[in-house]
Amino acid sequence: MKKFFTVCTLIFLSPLSLLASPIINEPEKPYAVTFLTEAVDQEQVFLGSLDGAPEMYEFKLSATSTFSAQLRQPEDDLKAFSFIVVRQDDIGGGVTEVGRLMQPAAEWSLQEAKDVGFSFRSSDSFEREIGAGTYRLEVNSPDNSGNYMLVFNGENKEENSYKESLGEVRLTQDFFGYSSFRMFSSSLIYYPLGIIALIAGIGFTWWWQKQAAKKKDLPDHNA
Repeated sequence: MKKFFTVCTLIFLSPLSLLASPIINEPEKPYAVTFLTEAVDQEQVFLGSLDGAPEMYEFKLSATSTFSAQLRQPEDDLKAFSFIVVRQDDIGGGVTEVGRLMQPAAEWSLQEAKDVGFSFRSSDSFEREIGAGTYRLEVNSPDNSGNYMLVFNGENKEENSYKESLGEVRLTQDFFGYSSFRMFSSSLIYYPLGIIALIAGIGFTWWWQKQAAKKKDLPDHNA
């Protein structure tokens, strides 16, 4: 029994390395800019919803760095999302285009996200070596509607507790319109439940065999 509780504790309290904690992008008004507070070499995940206007993100670099970003969306509701990255000119207040991601959604790769409990379509990763300066990334679609996930990829991933990870999974599911029952499709739920059921089954079998052995050792008074 002690081993049972030890295994359960390890399951529920051990840190998990998943996607960075998702942040729901909620601009105050159309075309308002969301400023990234973390460095772009840190993995960051934003959940955005286009409602008649593009959404814009701004970040700053103090030195040359490799920048990468990727769009994701549920496979059962594909939208033609794209984005453009521009650099603010040092003089004059204009901008210079760095590049665009305009990959047809049908060509996005299928990614089975077992922890989240549903499958994504992921665009190719947009990667550029860019210098110091101020940059903006604008996410859009032909009709500027639909929910998306924007991932700024970095090498540094945070570790979250089991409880925190469950909350982040539910946040992501709810954002894309899935009910709470979808949690049972998450590996964070069915793996631990399966392990607990297996351990409980082994424990019950051991207890039953022990009880059967005790009965066998009792003297037969009818003999």
